[in-house]
Amino acid sequence: MANTQYQLVGEARLRVLLWEIYDVKLYTADGRYHGITVPLLLKLDYLRAIERDDLIDATRNELQQVAPGLPTQQTERQLQSLTRFWPSEIRPGDSLSFELTASGGTFHFNEQPIGQIDDSQFAKAFLAIWLAENSSFPHLSRQLKGES
Repeated sequence: MANTQYQLVGEARLRVLLWEIYDVKLYTADGRYHGITVPLLLKLDYLRAIERDDLIDATRNELQQVAPGLPTQQTERQLQSLTRFWPSEIRPGDSLSFELTASGGTFHFNEQPIGQIDDSQFAKAFLAIWLAENSSFPHLSRQLKGES
């Protein structure tokens, strides 16, 4: 990851019904949430296996909720990029992180860089899945931002 020294802002565990899906942590340079701005790092530590196609579908659905104004063609182009570099399966114990940059962002799998998105609008929309007020899990968003 970049040379930024990150500090933890907040963390949460995503549970859906009886299943624990992942632990998620949000980091910034000063340990405070200032909106979806650089520098920012979101890290997910998976507790369950998930196939890449299921992860892409979930990402698409969440983006439609938190960023309905994002053009469909732009979203699909970026999701195709994710398909090329996200692993075919994420297993329990694996981590996937996203570091926001001025031009988009960089993905890491188990701490190793795997791909880049050169679209700052998409990158911010992607992070909004966890950080937006209208996210599917607002309690998780508040915990990440250090609000509860």
